[in-house]
Amino acid sequence: MEIAKGFKNTDYLNLNLEDINSPDYLKAIEIFEKRIIDRFIEPIDKLIEFENHLPSTSKKYGFIIISSDCMVLENLQSFYNGAETSDKNAKKFFVEFLTTRENFRTHFNDATAKYFFEDIRCGIIHQLETYRNSKIYSIGSLISEVDNGIIINRNLFHENLKKEFLIYTNSLKTSTLNRVNFKKKMDFICNR
Repeated sequence: MEIAKGFKNTDYLNLNLEDINSPDYLKAIEIFEKRIIDRFIEPIDKLIEFENHLPSTSKKYGFIIISSDCMVLENLQSFYNGAETSDKNAKKFFVEFLTTRENFRTHFNDATAKYFFEDIRCGIIHQLETYRNSKIYSIGSLISEVDNGIIINRNLFHENLKKEFLIYTNSLKTSTLNRVNFKKKMDFICNR
């Protein structure tokens, strides 16, 4: 099974990752980076770039941008937590990520993080729409509170998520702290 362009699950499984200080962790991290960047970050960057010349009222890719970013966010928090899946913990993972990660914590609180999960993430994933008065724009601040909802700037959200992804991958390269949970999640992905 291909887990990233040019890498099969066996490429990962054949690495020596039993020793937390193994140099093979750099290859595992490279595979993970390629998986997320090629499948999610670069395509979203291209969609945003494609619409850059348009006035904000003519931009139409907000839902696909945010839904893809939601997948990355949920996956990234699963890696932080060493969770094989987020099936029963998705809301908890979103709230934790948005209220604790460096590039989001000053923008979100518990209430706005829950709005994001319920109105944006669940609305798009389950009904292909946002719920209540929540909206996705390409202008304004990262998040704005409105009566019975929030407004998310998809471009700023994506940029901040890319920064968080970089923080996480750099932490894996420079510290062993997150490697145990990283291995748990990658093992689950590659052993399915």
